[in-house]
Amino acid sequence: MQGNTPSVFAGVHPVTGSEFRAFLDFPLTGAGGVPGSAIINSATLDIFIDSISIQPVASSIPIRIELVTFPPQTLLASDFNRTIQPALALTTIIPPISRADVSRHVTVDVTSLMVQAQRSGLTDFQIRILEDDGFVFPGLIEIDDTTINRAPLLTVSFF
Repeated sequence: MQGNTPSVFAGVHPVTGSEFRAFLDFPLTGAGGVPGSAIINSATLDIFIDSISIQPVASSIPIRIELVTFPPQTLLASDFNRTIQPALALTTIIPPISRADVSRHVTVDVTSLMVQAQRSGLTDFQIRILEDDGFVFPGLIEIDDTTINRAPLLTVSFF
């Protein structure tokens, strides 16, 4: 959460130019966890888009999701730095987030990230969500982080 807002933000604010990166942490161990010896069949991340701020000339915001490791509950400045904290794996949301996604659930295939988390022996599935690289117009998405039926949901199918 950022401040008292039950949301996380990802992207670049189109007016101020401030960059936001969302971090989500899903424990993989314990009751309901994914056994270390499991073979991952599929994994999806469901996020609810509360709002989008985008320049009028842009139609969408390309969003990147990176598998990272960080100490839960204690984000450090270095966790935001992609050189100091490189991604272990990454994917992008296809198609990019647009105004049509506001007040809707967006499901992202994160199977490759979950497979890498499993291979790496991670006890948590931790992701960093940010605007993708390259020439893009600034845009910011707000992801609901706490509301029942709208908080991010990781679903993993394994055997």
